[in-house]
Amino acid sequence: MLESSFHDPLSAQINTKTRSHHTVLNRLIISRLQLCLPPNTSGPEIYAGGIAQFAHIFLAFEEVWDELIGADAINKGLEETWEALEEQYPNGSAADLFSFLQTLRPQGLARTQRILVDSAYFQGMERANEVLNGLKKSKAVDEFVAHIRSEVHANPHLLVAYAWTLYMAVFSGGRWIRAQLHGAGKDFWTASTTAESAKTDDGEKASLEELREIEPLGLSLWFFEGEQDGEDIKAEFKRRLNEGEYILTPAQRDDIMLESQDIFDRFKAMVDDLDAAFQATCFDHAPLETPSTNGTAKVKTLEQKASEYLFDIPGCVSSADDHIVLVPQIELVHKMYDIAAAAFTTSPGYDGKSRGSDL
Repeated sequence: MLESSFHDPLSAQINTKTRSHHTVLNRLIISRLQLCLPPNTSGPEIYAGGIAQFAHIFLAFEEVWDELIGADAINKGLEETWEALEEQYPNGSAADLFSFLQTLRPQGLARTQRILVDSAYFQGMERANEVLNGLKKSKAVDEFVAHIRSEVHANPHLLVAYAWTLYMAVFSGGRWIRAQLHGAGKDFWTASTTAESAKTDDGEKASLEELREIEPLGLSLWFFEGEQDGEDIKAEFKRRLNEGEYILTPAQRDDIMLESQDIFDRFKAMVDDLDAAFQATCFDHAPLETPSTNGTAKVKTLEQKASEYLFDIPGCVSSADDHIVLVPQIELVHKMYDIAAAAFTTSPGYDGKSRGSDL
């Protein structure tokens, strides 16, 4: 039992309980992202294959959400799910949870339609489509989707864990990812034979207008409608969560935190499966080789190659025992996860040194 406390917002509690899990996954994503972009590859097919695996999770979770709160939920045999929840509410009813989940997601937050548009874009590119056809859902993805469909259907309050974890990832770390994708250049995403990386001055940040040049090129997942680029949607989502979480019981809050930890662990398993799949099938560059003691070439694994790219990113260093350590520049990625929800837990004088709000 996690002994959930009502003194802190649920969002802050989730972040505290998942901090170490997030650090591990963040390192994996940052390193492997470099393998999807020039000069390490000449086209978007590696990115397309990788993001497709993660897209399955968004699609599954949003589909289950829509099923649970839809007007025809009772007709789909879900009445037993909601009736069983009545026992969890000594001072309320399952109707409170139904209403909370029905209103938690603001318009424009769901990602399903954008994911489908992105998928169609890459399926129209010959090489990317070959990768997509070659990379079917991995074992980790199949198990994750099955878990969502069974556990979340039986315990609808777990939707909160998925909503907070996945949507905040797009809003926060996703901003950094989007900037890296934009840096590959527009031609890269159209598979142009003359593709070059986008040129920007050192320290110059691309404007939203410039970033949107790549939105229709299979990358709309990372964008939101409107001039505020989703900041208004994020604020509204967090307001609704903060105002409605009181209806959750202590046991349900603990369930949500445990599920959030499990989400990160399952994503890590997906990355491991992707490493193996690309190494075995469609990674489109010859593996790097290093001399071995017997004079023959030793082929590096994709995991080793990805780890090496961490050292090319400002802010990544190795400790004495060869473990990757995140230092200030990469720590900024984490801080992006905290700033937006800081008002929930801190005074206006918050200095940004402690995590505890966004993922």
